[in-house]
Amino acid sequence: MPQHLAATWRVWIVTIVALSVILPGTAQAETLSLSQAVNKAGRQRMLTERIVKYYCLAGLDIDARNARAELYEAIELFETQFAELEVFSSHEAVNTALVEVETLWPRFDAIASGPVHREGARRLMSLNEEVLAATDRVVLALEALSQRPYARLVNISGRQRMLSQRMVKFYLFQAWGLGGAAVLDQIDRSRNEFQGALTELRTSPENTAIIDRELDAASEQWRWLKSALDLYQTDAYFPGIVDDAAEKTLTIMERVTHHYARLFEQRVADARGRY
Repeated sequence: MPQHLAATWRVWIVTIVALSVILPGTAQAETLSLSQAVNKAGRQRMLTERIVKYYCLAGLDIDARNARAELYEAIELFETQFAELEVFSSHEAVNTALVEVETLWPRFDAIASGPVHREGARRLMSLNEEVLAATDRVVLALEALSQRPYARLVNISGRQRMLSQRMVKFYLFQAWGLGGAAVLDQIDRSRNEFQGALTELRTSPENTAIIDRELDAASEQWRWLKSALDLYQTDAYFPGIVDDAAEKTLTIMERVTHHYARLFEQRVADARGRY
């Protein structure tokens, strides 16, 4: 097993969670399915973006106390979920990806948990990309392990959660004077990816009536978020409005991802019942 990643003041929390995952007979060890693992691993991607987003909100002094609280909560959830995902570390590809995340995490965590300043944001800007790429490889390894087409829907839907936070993160970099052409390009890339994935999800033949309703709500919220993001082109920044729209989008996509994970589990159960 890889060593637990954690700052010393959080090590007991992560250790307790890890023990509940890996000890035989525990409820978590019995119930953490591959669909749940893909969902959680996908949420890890979102948390890398969310952490930096709240770091920037604190740096811009936008509801700074709440931003710091949300930042620490995101860090703690990342570490808790990492411990839960370690139950799949016996699979070589998954373990390789988890080790990569663990190697990168301490530097990322040290900056994100430390004092908030522009230099810290600059350092997070590049390191964040490495951590995000590593967490994405965990998702892909778990998706491949599942050998089920439904895992792709969980992955795509879960990635939308990450993109909702990523767009705001880059928007805040720009508002903090840390942007430029590369940051503006990333906002556009994230917008295009979100739109493309939303279209793919809405046309999936696997959708249930509930999923279709949730995706309708996501599309409506996306129109509002996209309009709010467009304001950066006027050099007038409204971080509170953009973040509120992103949070509502995240909430909807969290529900959609949960429904896809449940659908994945149901299809697996149905297949087993036929044999």
